[in-house]
Amino acid sequence: MPKPSFVCAIVIPTYKAILENAELSSISQSFKKLSNFHFYIVCPYHLDVAFYELLAKKFKVSLKIIRFNNKYFSSVMGYNQLLISINFFKKFIDYKFILICQLDVWIFKSDLVHWCNKNYDYIGAPWFHKMEDNQLVFNAVGNGGLSLRNVASHIKVLKSFSFITKPGYLIYLLKSNPSIKRLIDVIIGVTFKNNTYYLLNNFQENEDMFWSIIARRNFPWFEIAPKELALKFSIEMYPSSFIKTEDDLPFGCHAWLKYEPYFWKKFINYDIIAK
Repeated sequence: MPKPSFVCAIVIPTYKAILENAELSSISQSFKKLSNFHFYIVCPYHLDVAFYELLAKKFKVSLKIIRFNNKYFSSVMGYNQLLISINFFKKFIDYKFILICQLDVWIFKSDLVHWCNKNYDYIGAPWFHKMEDNQLVFNAVGNGGLSLRNVASHIKVLKSFSFITKPGYLIYLLKSNPSIKRLIDVIIGVTFKNNTYYLLNNFQENEDMFWSIIARRNFPWFEIAPKELALKFSIEMYPSSFIKTEDDLPFGCHAWLKYEPYFWKKFINYDIIAK
């Protein structure tokens, strides 16, 4: 079996030359817990990365820099386009997996090889919405901020011919509002625009919605971890509903300062780690 470092690359997207305290703690924790793996900073061409290189040297981890066009880091939409770009995944073709590890991620455990051995094409924190009676309803798996992705499978999807929006739905839209403009939109939608997203990169939603919903719907072979297992990998929303003690902690979590930060403070003391 290959060494852990070659099984999975840790990919940290960033556009900042200097980090805030919580972000510094996040990347430091990732370096600590996953020091056996190769780290990559994915950033715009102009970014000064001296800060990251010094930090990697401090923690004695392997760090390489991969740069992309500045447009991919100027907006959320630009980042989403990057993560549905075949050129992005080709940069990591020497690895079986990549772990997307944004700067609002917290890694609790070092068992990344265990998750790679599950051999899913995509794992991320499950999404839920809360009903009026406070019942949680599962939506999908899941969030891309902390996500494990099979490189070859993602490239295969992006090379495949398929529809983002089913032709039947586009025709329904035409019937509900018949017009010349809508007819033109439908014709374009069911021909070159809708089924060549891998070339035109025109998906308009968040990239993790593409991988967790669109890819799964169009390609049955694209295997996403089930909800129960994904919750053990990462938690984002409503963490207090799933974690009662330290034994319940997953591999990692995403957006701990956004979703129930006071709850996470019991398990994440980033003020100490950043010092």
